[in-house]
Amino acid sequence: MTSYAPEILVGGNVPWATFAESTTVSRIGRVDAALGNGIVVSGRGMFPAAVAFAPLVYAGDLATEDVSAEGAKLCLGGLDSRVEGKIVVCESRNFPGGAFGQSLNVAFAGGAGVIVLPKYPAWSPAAIRSAIVTTGRTTGAHGTSLGSPRSIGGGEINPSKVANPGLILDSGIRDWTRYLCCTGAYPIETACPECLSNMALCLLSSLNEPSIAMGRLTKRRTVVRTVTSVLGASASFNAAYTADAPGLNVVISPSSFTLSSGASRKLAITISHTDEAALGTYLTGAITITSSAGTTTRLPLAAKPERINILPEIRRRDRPASITLPFMTASSSISAASSTGLIPAQVTTLRVNTSSNTNPVPEVSDFTTAAEFTIPPGTQFAAFAVLKNDYAQPLADFDSSKTVLFDEVAVKKNPAPGNYTVYVTAFNVIDTPTDIKLYSWIVGGAGGYPAIPNCLTSSLQAGVQTQAGVPVPLKLSLSGTARNTKYFAAVQYNEQAGSSGGDVIEAAETLLFLL
Repeated sequence: MTSYAPEILVGGNVPWATFAESTTVSRIGRVDAALGNGIVVSGRGMFPAAVAFAPLVYAGDLATEDVSAEGAKLCLGGLDSRVEGKIVVCESRNFPGGAFGQSLNVAFAGGAGVIVLPKYPAWSPAAIRSAIVTTGRTTGAHGTSLGSPRSIGGGEINPSKVANPGLILDSGIRDWTRYLCCTGAYPIETACPECLSNMALCLLSSLNEPSIAMGRLTKRRTVVRTVTSVLGASASFNAAYTADAPGLNVVISPSSFTLSSGASRKLAITISHTDEAALGTYLTGAITITSSAGTTTRLPLAAKPERINILPEIRRRDRPASITLPFMTASSSISAASSTGLIPAQVTTLRVNTSSNTNPVPEVSDFTTAAEFTIPPGTQFAAFAVLKNDYAQPLADFDSSKTVLFDEVAVKKNPAPGNYTVYVTAFNVIDTPTDIKLYSWIVGGAGGYPAIPNCLTSSLQAGVQTQAGVPVPLKLSLSGTARNTKYFAAVQYNEQAGSSGGDVIEAAETLLFLL
C-alpha cells in the first residue's frame, strides 16, 4: 500500500546505485556501491529478505558534546569523521510550518552526489538531483534501450557525466510549497494565495523538475522549465523532442537559445495529444538539449491523456474548513460534482503476537493479524488504513533506522460482493503483544457505512462552465467533523458535452481521507 503523486517520477529505493529516477525499477535487487573511503557495500531494495543490509546510520544517533541531537539529525556538521564509509539518513525540516514527513538524504559520505559537490559545493539538493537525472544512461552496452521513462526514469546513473550536465533545473522552498498546496497537504488560500488567480502555478507538473510527467493530460498543457547553464563560458543550446511512440505533440519555445555561464532561461513546453491517442494510456519520450560545448541534458517525459484533470487522492491529518484544488477539463463544457459525503471509520482492534519471525508473507509471519469483512452488493469503495500515529514505535522498520514511516492505506473500487480477509503485518520487532487499530470504510450498497449529512459540499455541485485546458479552483467545504474520528469521502466529477448539458462523457473522482 503506497501513497503516490501521479505527475512526478519517483525515485527507486536504491537510487544512488542504480536508476536516477524510476517508478517500477529498483524495488528489489542487490547492487554494489563504492563509498567515499573505498569501501564497497551492497545496496538493498524495499523487501528485507531480498538483499543484504548496507551500513546505514541514522544521524540522530550521532549526537556528542560538540553536536546537539537536533544538529545531528539535520547533519549540520561535525559528523564527518564518524560517518566515513557509511550511508547516513538525515532529516530535512525546511518547509514552512515544520517537518513534512521526513525527507531522506544521502549524506556527503557516499553516493553520486559526492562526485558533484566538490565541483559545485553551493548546489542545492534539487540541482544535484537534476544533474543525476538528466545525464542518466538510457541504453545498454549494445545500444539497446533500458526501458521507458516510466520504468527507468532518467536511466542508469552515469558517473562520468554527472558533474558536467551543461544545464540544471533547480527548485526551492516556494516551488515545493506550491507543489504541496496542489496535493492538498497545504491550504492554497493561506500558503499559496497566488494560485487562486492562476491555478496553473499549483499544478503538479509546474514544479521545475528535471522531468515532465502528467498523470492526466487534458488535451493540451503548457509547462515552464527554467534551465541554468553551469558551463564555464557562453554556449548555444538546441532542444528537441523524441517520442517512444506516436500520440504526443511537443513544442519547445525557444528551441534554440544562448546562455552565458550562470545565466538562466525559461522554456515553454506545450504538450498535446492527438485525437487518435488512447485515453488512460501513458505515452512517453524525452526532451534532449544539446550544447555547443558537447553536453547533453535529457528530460524524460510521460503523459497520460484524460478528459478530466483532478487530484485522485488527498490525505489530511487536520480537520480543515475547506480544501481548494485545481480542476481542468479537455474541452469547454459544464462540469459538476457529487460526493458520498463524509463517512466515519469503523475501528477493529487486532492483536499482534511477539516473535523473531519477520517473514512478510501473511500466512507465515507471527507479526501478522487479520480481520474478516463482508462486502455487500453495490459497494462503491472498500478502504482500510493503519495509521502510524497510533503507535509509540513504527510497525514496519525496514532499515533498522529511526525513520518515521507513513500511514498504510488500501482502497478497492467497486469490489465484488463477498467475504474478504484483510491482513495487517508489522515488520518491526515487537517486545510485547501489541494491539493494532484497523480503520475501515465500506461505501455504498445496502450494508455500507452511513455518511454524516451535509458535512461535505463542493463549488461544482451546481455545475460550472470550464474552458478547455484552463484550470479553475475547486473548493471542497467541510463541517461537523470530530478531531479523533477518521473520515473517508469520494468526490465524483462529471463532464457534460455542450454548454447546455448533454450526455455525461466521463466520470472521475477524488478520494479524501481525514486521518
